[in-house]
Amino acid sequence: MASGTVLWFNKVKGYGAILSSDGERLYVDRLGLGDGVDAEELRRGVEVEFEVRTGSNGPEAHGLQIAPPPAVMGRARRRHR
Repeated sequence: MASGTVLWFNKVKGYGAILSSDGERLYVDRLGLGDGVDAEELRRGVEVEFEVRTGSNGPEAHGLQIAPPPAVMGRARRRHR
């Protein structure tokens, strides 16, 4: 599965653009959204995961999902008694 960032998404027209992590610009439309993804969530800068397919508009993102937030890597605090 590829990853990238939403460049823009017009929820009225139902399509937009994604910038993949390797720098490729991809088309995405409402039909390419994965289960449970609402067009309201697709704002500029949102991290997403998807499959790349070739469509009539060139490379397309399909099965688009919002990427899970990165795990916080830190040291656990020790409690002193």
